[in-house]
Amino acid sequence: MSSDKRICENLGLCGTIICSTHAGLANRLKCLSSAIRIGAKTGRCVKIHWPTNHKCAASFGDLFANRIPEVDTIPGGRLFDRYQFLEERCTADVVILHTWRFALTDREWKETHQTLDFAYDLSPLSGSIAAQISATLRSLRPVEAISRDVVEFCDKHFDDHVVGVHVRRRDHTIARTVSTDAAFQDLMRGHLEHDRDARFFLATDESDVEQIFGKEFAGRVFSFPKPGTDRS
Repeated sequence: MSSDKRICENLGLCGTIICSTHAGLANRLKCLSSAIRIGAKTGRCVKIHWPTNHKCAASFGDLFANRIPEVDTIPGGRLFDRYQFLEERCTADVVILHTWRFALTDREWKETHQTLDFAYDLSPLSGSIAAQISATLRSLRPVEAISRDVVEFCDKHFDDHVVGVHVRRRDHTIARTVSTDAAFQDLMRGHLEHDRDARFFLATDESDVEQIFGKEFAGRVFSFPKPGTDRS
């Protein structure tokens, strides 16, 4: 018996797919939902390697009520990163999914001819895969305190006229040049021409953006109150 296999057996990791990513929360959820979805397809149990860092300072248990086993360290295994389709017939005891994308298997790629960047180039997924991804994400349940705050905020502020606007800044230098404030504001003005009662829920990691957009669209922009924009 190899040393890696002995370690896996001792840790109860045989037949496991491990979600391992150091990214921000949303990208971690892409990796986790992919691990859950592919684990169900391939008969592997799912575990999480969820290190806290400056991109996500909260543990999984701080955020979600789902009970998914966590591992502090990862033994040897078959690693699939963000440039690879996961092999459905992989025989390794441990499969490690290390990506900030939604992941597809090699069989799904052959059947749909999807790219690894399908979530970014907006190419349509086959109905079954899209439904699986959606169902897996919906299966993740926030802890009661977070769920209560979200429900209260939505009940107070959201209606059929609210449009979400996500303005990414800080460490994402490409977003500053491609998704400019002016580009967002042009789209928002265009939407107001079709819905004069429209309001905008602004999600951003830059406090200046909240001030600029709040001034430009006075009374129509709101955000979830937060103590700061530092994700840590």
